[in-house]
Amino acid sequence: MQESDIKRLDARDSISETTIHGFRSVLLGAPFLVIGSFSTVLMFKDGVSGYMGDMPFWLLILLTCSFPLAGLLFIGHGLSGLLRQKRTRNLQQRYPNEAWKWDYPWDPAGIKDTSLRRMRKVFRVAI
Repeated sequence: MQESDIKRLDARDSISETTIHGFRSVLLGAPFLVIGSFSTVLMFKDGVSGYMGDMPFWLLILLTCSFPLAGLLFIGHGLSGLLRQKRTRNLQQRYPNEAWKWDYPWDPAGIKDTSLRRMRKVFRVAI
């Protein structure tokens, strides 16, 4: 697909103004993971026995552990995006004239109607 073949929808608002995918997401998550892990280790090493602060200790643990968790989530998001990009590139090379095969694992046998299954699921959740 050439750049001239891409159709732009100028009259439409984009769903997300700022997104971060792939390697940029991994780079963003790395400092959160490293610094958050370091501070968590320091807190458990030094802070458990002699903590005398005003904040409840369980809240301190929750806040401190949230930084490495955020880093892991960013890194996981970035790595899954990189894998998806690699898969798309491979499919583009394998099927250069069939763009519909690049982004979704379509079943060549066709699709099944799942509306009844979705209604049952919604009904179960509502109960």
